[in-house]
Amino acid sequence: MLNYVELDPIEEMYVKDWINRLVDKLGFDINMRKMNTFNYLEKHYYENSQNATDLAISILVGLKALELSGHGLHRESSEYKNFIQHIEYSFPNQLNNILEGRDNPCNEFFVLLCTIDTLYSMKINPEIFIKILKKTEPSFIASCQSCPGLTIYSHELNDKLDLSVNLKPISKDVKPKHSAFLSFYYLKKNESVDQKLLDNAKDYKYLWWIAKSWDKLCQNNSELVYILPCSDRLNLDEVIELTWGDMQKIQSTSITNDELLKVTNFNDEDVKNTLYKYFVTDNNLTPSSLGNLHKEKDKSHGGGEISDFNLELKYRNAAISLGFPIKSGRESQGNANKFSAYFIYLFLFIYLIIHV
Repeated sequence: MLNYVELDPIEEMYVKDWINRLVDKLGFDINMRKMNTFNYLEKHYYENSQNATDLAISILVGLKALELSGHGLHRESSEYKNFIQHIEYSFPNQLNNILEGRDNPCNEFFVLLCTIDTLYSMKINPEIFIKILKKTEPSFIASCQSCPGLTIYSHELNDKLDLSVNLKPISKDVKPKHSAFLSFYYLKKNESVDQKLLDNAKDYKYLWWIAKSWDKLCQNNSELVYILPCSDRLNLDEVIELTWGDMQKIQSTSITNDELLKVTNFNDEDVKNTLYKYFVTDNNLTPSSLGNLHKEKDKSHGGGEISDFNLELKYRNAAISLGFPIKSGRESQGNANKFSAYFIYLFLFIYLIIHV
């Protein structure tokens, strides 16, 4: 997508930095312990089948992402050798045993297809796993009937290499999430996408935005197509003024030492109470956000939250969702390093999304 969007030098620098951070994170997660998943899949599967299949899929998808980004495992690394050893010897028999012992094994066939896909991307012959697919073909066809995503994925793989099975035609009468992935399938084939199919994917906003942007590119329409899933670039000066008011007045406001000391002694709850008092009378808040404002004030401070305080402002003919990560003066304990550039990831949780 970077080849199709016009980014200024600063935007390009940030995007490449985010990609590199993602690659580093993926590379860190793909370690020797995770590779042992392929050696003990069957054991873990009978302990908790969902966790075992989810973990195997996540590792395989991560390996493929690293490979396609040009940061694949070094062929002389212990992780790569460990992966090859398990994939070639213990993993095929374990996966075959699991598939033969289950009725309608959708997730299990996803593991098989992900294995074939990842090996192909790594330029490793997946023939032994294609033979497993052929051997279990009746069960695979039955699983495809109840799992449209499996059908779409198998057709995509079959376009790259011969799976040697009789695939059923793809139905366009699918759920929203599958509509997004089906749109991706047609776009990868440089085929036009039925707008009804694309519209059906709107419930999955980010997938829909990617598919919609991709579709515009295929039509040589670069309007409103950017690297992030937003409909348009925002005027941040306008957004800041909408959020906090006249910035010139704010900058000219003097602050006493006592006021500064009071603010630096705030804890997270104090900060949220202050934000609540400020925004509860703000006419720019959407009605739904105003109704939920007290929940934002009282919600617990947890790592699972996208941000610590969320609200929605009316903006032009749409709305902007704002997320505030809160780092109080009391939490920093006077340590300026806690707010250094190294911890910028904390503030990437702030998100701006156009709702259409």
